[in-house]
Amino acid sequence: MTKIILIGIITILGLAIIIEIIARIYIYQGKKMNVSATCYDALMQMLSLKRSELEAEKEKVQFIEAKKYYYHPLQKIIALNDYASTTIYAHLASLHEGGHYRSASENKQKEKMIQFSTIIIAFNRLIVIPYFIIITYMIDFENVPSTLFINVSTAFIIFFIFATILRFIFGLPEEYRASQIALEYIGENYDQKVLKFSKSSYRTFFLQYFFHALLFGVSIPFIYCIIFLIGSLS
Repeated sequence: MTKIILIGIITILGLAIIIEIIARIYIYQGKKMNVSATCYDALMQMLSLKRSELEAEKEKVQFIEAKKYYYHPLQKIIALNDYASTTIYAHLASLHEGGHYRSASENKQKEKMIQFSTIIIAFNRLIVIPYFIIITYMIDFENVPSTLFINVSTAFIIFFIFATILRFIFGLPEEYRASQIALEYIGENYDQKVLKFSKSSYRTFFLQYFFHALLFGVSIPFIYCIIFLIGSLS
């Protein structure tokens, strides 16, 4: 059984690497393609098309320049790498993050759920996953782990499973929804070549997110089982 799971993890890792390479190719191609408008102007236009007044939209969300494109649902910030960029990649990334904001703003209950899941997933990513990666290299397989060590790790694996479930039943659909919102705008405002490229790119980025989540979703419980179930029998 252990061998089957290990083969599965290796297969998922292989697929994740392939998707990562394809995603990098799309990013490279997207950075070589340009349009006349800036990504910031496109984002502003998309948001204004969804709301009757642009100024009212600006009061609900902040825009900043950062190293990465992202939407922060707690602080309600849309971060762009370069306001003045005219590359298709910048447009796709900006519109996708704008799609996250639009999706989260559909109703208050959904917005609160997104904020809650963001906190859970962030703690999982910053604390729980690194914890299991670190103990993989520190555990002594020749000795039975202490009760405290096992209890802490058990609490973390329960939290990890909860965060992973949230990520699959809520995070993945939100990624898809954000891209769909962006594609609706792209279909109405860009040519067919850009629309076709956008669909392929968003599909690849979604698979990238999916396999990343799946890889950790399988690997971390496997690490826990190996260390604390098999290791405790030694």
